[in-house]
Amino acid sequence: MAGNLALFGSVANLIVVEAAAGEGYAVTFWQHLRFGLPLTLLTLALAYIWLV
Repeated sequence: MAGNLALFGSVANLIVVEAAAGEGYAVTFWQHLRFGLPLTLLTLALAYIWLV
């Protein structure tokens, strides 16, 4: 889940960001966090409901 939350949470994120930069698209830490934080919170909520 760290890969969803933070840009530096997984090597795959860094590879995708580097590939996007090569194509002319810049993805910042804050842009990634803008979508990653709600996704992580949703995933945690669903996991909690499923496990409890």
